[in-house]
Amino acid sequence: MGRVFGRDLAGLKAAGTSSHGSLALARLSGLLFFAAVMNLPFVDQAFHMDDGIYLLLAKNVVRNPWFPQDVPVRFEGFFAPDLGSTEHPWPLTVYLLALSARVGKGYSEVGLHLGFLVFPIGLACAMYFLARRFTGRPVLATLTLLTLPVVYVSSHTLMTDLPVLALWVASVALFSHGADAGRRSLVWLGAAGAALASFVSYAGLGLIPLLAFYAFLRRNRSALVTAVGLPAALFLIRLIFDMHHFRRFTPGLLLGSYFFVKGVLSPELLLEKCAYIVTTLGGVTLCPLALLALCRRKWVLFGLLLSTSALLVRGISGYGPAEKILFVLFSGAGIAGILEVAGVTARALYSFRDRSRMAGDDLFLGVWFLGFLLFCGAAYMNGSARYVLPATPPLVLVLMRRLERGRGWPGARWIAYANPTLAGALALCLAAADREFAEMYRSFGSTLERAYPNRAGRLWFTGEWGFRAYLERMGGEELGRRDPRPDPGDLMVVPSLATSYTTLLSDRMSLDSIALVAPSRAAFDVPAVSRDSALVYTIGMPFHDRSDGVDFSVCFVTPDSRRVLHGGRLLPEEGRRWSVRRIPLAEVAGRKGMIVFSVEVGASQDAEADWIAVARARICKPNGPSELALYDFREHLSEAHIESMAGTRYHTPANRPVFPLTVWLEQERAARLLCTFDYRPAFSLGLMDGSIHAGFWSMGWGLLPFSYSNSGSALETIRVYEVVRKVDAYGESELSWYAQ
Repeated sequence: MGRVFGRDLAGLKAAGTSSHGSLALARLSGLLFFAAVMNLPFVDQAFHMDDGIYLLLAKNVVRNPWFPQDVPVRFEGFFAPDLGSTEHPWPLTVYLLALSARVGKGYSEVGLHLGFLVFPIGLACAMYFLARRFTGRPVLATLTLLTLPVVYVSSHTLMTDLPVLALWVASVALFSHGADAGRRSLVWLGAAGAALASFVSYAGLGLIPLLAFYAFLRRNRSALVTAVGLPAALFLIRLIFDMHHFRRFTPGLLLGSYFFVKGVLSPELLLEKCAYIVTTLGGVTLCPLALLALCRRKWVLFGLLLSTSALLVRGISGYGPAEKILFVLFSGAGIAGILEVAGVTARALYSFRDRSRMAGDDLFLGVWFLGFLLFCGAAYMNGSARYVLPATPPLVLVLMRRLERGRGWPGARWIAYANPTLAGALALCLAAADREFAEMYRSFGSTLERAYPNRAGRLWFTGEWGFRAYLERMGGEELGRRDPRPDPGDLMVVPSLATSYTTLLSDRMSLDSIALVAPSRAAFDVPAVSRDSALVYTIGMPFHDRSDGVDFSVCFVTPDSRRVLHGGRLLPEEGRRWSVRRIPLAEVAGRKGMIVFSVEVGASQDAEADWIAVARARICKPNGPSELALYDFREHLSEAHIESMAGTRYHTPANRPVFPLTVWLEQERAARLLCTFDYRPAFSLGLMDGSIHAGFWSMGWGLLPFSYSNSGSALETIRVYEVVRKVDAYGESELSWYAQ
């Protein structure tokens, strides 16, 4: 086996002879063939995760080739006028999708995945040449990278993660060879690759300081200027074009959302992201056993001790005994791997004062690995196994170099040789589980078409991932969170796992309300109204389960009179759900006065529970088939006359008795359940499930990158509803994705 994989550095440098050149070409050809063959079984995989968004952009290439992201879209129920402010400044991969669709005459799964094979094949080529530069085992290093579970599973989507990794490795390989050999053409190609990676994802901008650092280590001033100048200039040019086209600083909305709205640097979120990154490194990069074997014993013991302590102190709710063992193994291996690379980097930094080439290489790889992990922890909104992809090549190379120096536990070399098989077997199992996960949405699309072949109404859905792609293929349209368009007879499809959300048709609905805490009054100066005007409002009790009822009245008050428009006791049975009331104003037409909402404490005399929520309150009049709002009470709340009872403690901010509040309550049924579809996995491995046992694709689902569960519970439940009434959207503006 050593003859198959091994070759020392001296032999590498002498590879200019024809025999060595032929051997290198044969090895490279074998690796490219292997990369293609290992991914061919998954070219028919169903569309998955964010594939649907990239399909949408690819279809827009024909209409707007320079700015395919300039297309309105609803995402997770929020509306975005365009996708110019996402994490992908110029998603070049959508051009490949559009080309593949044109060649294959349609956006079929097989045709698009065949087109995307260029990225695992390109990654194999780039990693081979990069490994030739840093190790004496380029074939073993390349096979190790290709069979990493996180790389293999990511190779079967149409997202940008693997393309960014391929461009990243190609950029470093070209630039390092060019800087070492003094070949400016390769330096420029490497810098151009960095620019392309930054276009596909902002994470690609990390290549600029990385390449500059390599040029600094090699004392190559020309390469340093090129590393910074070329990609920065190209990215700046593209940014200027985007700003001119979209008429805004496109990264601004993304940065504001990440750092101010989501708080990616909050201590709690940083701790969670770091925990997930560590666990991911130990679980889906190298085989955990190989990672442990290639690290020093002290780091292994420290990692296992720290992960066990974290488990005992924090615990993991929802995890069984087997999954807790996986957590200790994965996080322990991840900690050991990070400490091993950190130790190599520290020693290289100390030795680099002698300008040792080997120390410089170790320092570069260590800075690459540790720097990108820091970027993941600081910049990303959450943790995800695919986010750490650019950190995997230096991890593989550092451990290969450690193996060459004869360090590690006894038998570590054989474990390293076996790692492509061990990690590859795990990768194959995870890829099969992920394929089954994606397949359930394609299967549901076919089932729905058979169940309702002649539906008369429109088709709406609330969800993302592959679910979105197949519902759109059927002619469905994503329903916004505040979207009133569905008509009676339309169908609405709601998943339980695929990022579902509430809408105006949900059983429970939130409304922006005026909250009145008993005893209190809110008086509004209203203009004179016509005889055909009416007062319309929606009312409910936020704490109906803790109240015995509230006395509520609506009066029209003038300087010389007081007329009760509505009065009575609102009981918890009625206040538990939103109800709409309409009061004609013919009796007070033409008179200017105040409309006063009043609440009084119920029999229990408990002001903490006796609250009333008044939503969508307005004065309106008929205007053809619809109504014209003449006065909106919530918009004039700041001008209202608020009366409270002296000495009353309302237990609210600033002890205010009346204030704006978003309230969740049940509503009158707007959709009738027709049928339910449950999907249970055949594989016990899971990359994501409804019990937060797995988190390969997103940290929000747990700490483990994958889990083992044989509970037999449904992985996904999809419900089909029929709309039974038109919903009122008065005062409900369409929520913007960029504003969140």
